[in-house]
Amino acid sequence: MSEPGPHARGGFSRRTVLKASAATAGLVAASAALAEVGPEAEAAGFVNGADVSWAPQMEAAGYSWKNSSGQTQDLLTILRGYGIGAIRLRTFVSPSSSPTDGHCGINEVAAFAKRVKAAGMSIMLDYMFGDTWNSVGVQNPPAAWANMSYSQMLSAMNSYVNQSMTVMKNNGVLPTWVQIGNEINGGICHPVGSVSKGAQMTGLLNAAYNQVKQVSPGTTVCIHLAQPQKYDSMTTFYNAYHGNGGQWDMSVFSSYGSASVAAGIVANMQKISAQYGKPFLQSEFGGPVNKVSSTEAALVAYIKALKSAGGQGIFYWEPEGYSPFTGYNMVAWDSASRQPTAIMNGFL
Repeated sequence: MSEPGPHARGGFSRRTVLKASAATAGLVAASAALAEVGPEAEAAGFVNGADVSWAPQMEAAGYSWKNSSGQTQDLLTILRGYGIGAIRLRTFVSPSSSPTDGHCGINEVAAFAKRVKAAGMSIMLDYMFGDTWNSVGVQNPPAAWANMSYSQMLSAMNSYVNQSMTVMKNNGVLPTWVQIGNEINGGICHPVGSVSKGAQMTGLLNAAYNQVKQVSPGTTVCIHLAQPQKYDSMTTFYNAYHGNGGQWDMSVFSSYGSASVAAGIVANMQKISAQYGKPFLQSEFGGPVNKVSSTEAALVAYIKALKSAGGQGIFYWEPEGYSPFTGYNMVAWDSASRQPTAIMNGFL
């Protein structure tokens, strides 16, 4: 698998960055399709964002951040200086107390979201529909749902999403976007909501969609897929979801590819989104922090390609993380100086 992961536990071996190879040769042809999208005009209202869900746990453990001048400063203030206008926050159903693999219950999320809102930033809420990481390769239901029938899980989904969205509403932090599931190429809450059981998968996701809209009609509800270089995987999901009456407002994607393949990968995002008449953005990006120049170049390449294709934004996944809090190596902060690396300049 070229992108194992996505939030692998323990060692946090999250992604293998795509290399230009025969395996990605098809992206060259796809990049030609990108040129047909339209003029090289910047997408209006393009969003620069970041997922910083680890930040509250890092702060609780005594970690802090410095700006590029070496001054200790609030993380959100530093990010604003790079033009970051939106923050993505994940939420687990019944998480453990693990600083790296747990927390992120809805009450904690709402508390941090208040700071995000006070900083003048928009919020994206990422429902994992599990007690810890779910991703393209792992879609485990919350422990409390594990032995439920489809009808029981449908009821649990309705209650959970309504209650958690109500918490956000009561705290005055309704999200601009909501992802109903994280990297759900294979469906959600396996085995009940697997993509191979399209009607049940769609029923669960439609329940989530409807509950988000009931609490916050203006929120944009997103379907989130990983590995858009694998076009067949995307079509398998959307054939099942659309074919069973699936509802969504926007398609969003994870991609950790290098600069050389960015245009082709974005062309795939645009193609699948246009097929269903939905807008799109990239809700996850990252690259090796020990390869600053190439990761910055990849960020610049994705932003350019997204704007050219009509994409609405890009979010960096956990740029604020640094050792020894986490061994994840696709952050954008220097662990020795606690300052942002030049990777962040890709947003400027």
